[in-house]
Amino acid sequence: MGRDAQMSEITAGDTKLCKTTFNVLGICCPSEVSLIERLLQPLSGVERISVNVPSKTVTVLHDPSLIQPAQIVRALNQARLDASVRVVGQLKSGRKWPSPYTLASGVCLIIALFHYLYHPLRWVALGAIAVGILPIMQRSFLAIRNFMLDINVLMLIAVVGTIGLGDYLEGGTIVFLFTLAEWLESRSSDKARAEISSVMNLASQTAVIEESGEKISVKDVAINTVLSVKAGEVIPLDGIVVSGSSSVDESSLTGESLPVQKEVEANVWAGTMNLTGYLSVKTVALAEESTMARMAKLVEEAQSQRSSTEEFVQKFAKYYTPVIVLAAIAMTLAPLIDRSLGFRKWVYKALVVLVTACPCALVISTPVATACGLAHAAKTGLLIKGGRYLEALGKLKAIAFDKTGTLTEGIFRVVDVKFVESETIDEEKWLSWIASLESRSSHPMSVAIVSYCRQKGLEPSAEVKDFDILEGEGICGVVDNHKVYIGNVRLSNRLGWTEYVPDTWDIRGATVGYFGTEEKFVGAFSVADSSRPEAAEALDNLKV
Repeated sequence: MGRDAQMSEITAGDTKLCKTTFNVLGICCPSEVSLIERLLQPLSGVERISVNVPSKTVTVLHDPSLIQPAQIVRALNQARLDASVRVVGQLKSGRKWPSPYTLASGVCLIIALFHYLYHPLRWVALGAIAVGILPIMQRSFLAIRNFMLDINVLMLIAVVGTIGLGDYLEGGTIVFLFTLAEWLESRSSDKARAEISSVMNLASQTAVIEESGEKISVKDVAINTVLSVKAGEVIPLDGIVVSGSSSVDESSLTGESLPVQKEVEANVWAGTMNLTGYLSVKTVALAEESTMARMAKLVEEAQSQRSSTEEFVQKFAKYYTPVIVLAAIAMTLAPLIDRSLGFRKWVYKALVVLVTACPCALVISTPVATACGLAHAAKTGLLIKGGRYLEALGKLKAIAFDKTGTLTEGIFRVVDVKFVESETIDEEKWLSWIASLESRSSHPMSVAIVSYCRQKGLEPSAEVKDFDILEGEGICGVVDNHKVYIGNVRLSNRLGWTEYVPDTWDIRGATVGYFGTEEKFVGAFSVADSSRPEAAEALDNLKV
């Protein structure tokens, strides 16, 4: 097996198990899940089977000493499921055009439609049935052999019934439309799988070796290789910056649109964009282990976690199909019980029920929609853990946002500083003390406060003793032998400052900080952050 085959080893006790993923393009409906399990579970060495209908993949945990991937492929292909070992980074799609069976059936059907002009042409409809029904018969017999009733069995019964009634044109129409619908359904699933594959394509597929300037596939890059990444290029693999500096757009991973500055020793990730400078990056992971590869794997695994609706539909379909068959049989037997009912008419009605009441479209619609939703979210930097959580998003009544840097620019400015006794207090001295304490803090507002004080010609003092962060309240420290406190309303309440805040102060619409000593409230400052231009539009879109 090639080195790019999607396989991984897992140790279970003394046994080394292998997890192999297979493309199974013959999966057209969740009813095939039971069929695949019945085919593979009896095989010696198969430990666990996971079927992903939207991505048309089957993951098998097996003992390679007892069964090889080629044997699993052979078992699946005996059921005409078009299976192959999946290759990393390769998207295997179904047919771009309908099968020759479908096309031949369609041509015969069109010819048979002219039987209204020349009656013997009605027999050509039998040709439409004959050339198109072979795949349906093969899958039907396989399902029956495994004691299953699926859509193929329903269609076969319906076609046999139309032949028995002599309505060859009806039978040909059923065969052609069913095989055409299968192809259309496979194209829809291919688009869902392409959405998932596009997550991997966010990362560059080639990399440039810095030493030689050679451009090679990312799959051929070893760990600890130094790559060249110019401004405007996508970083191909996870790594560490060994030289250069630049701002990097990490929105494909984090959803955050603000670029992040990268210096030497900084971590960079595959799929992010180098914006301004030249970077030399030493790789720390292979292509199949990169952040983007893990994201794609998480998205694919998330699809196997069924939503509540999907679980209900699956259970419903399990009992629904046999009920439909029993209902059709009952309608066929009705004329035998009541002689006044026309036999041909009621058999025809039974066939209509079989064809129109098939649950396949209902069952496949939910996982395909879920797959597209998960993949599209991943492309915008959102990883959703599965269909259950995606479904829950539709029931949200309220959303809590982190305001700073999300709804706002994250760039603070001091709006105002007020003192309770401005006539007797040395404002410049207090502003200098505030700047000294805030210069030791990592809070986003601290930069704005220090900058405000510097604009007034007041530099922070280097002499700050006993600096401490008061969790959930603020900061404190000793400056010029005075213990100064700066914090929020929680600190103000604890120190008894709140009652001294004048009612005339208009400090609404901004973040307020209070300052003073343990014995005395001195004043307050207000800091504001500007809203992002797109924030209002984004919130309006969420309300729709």
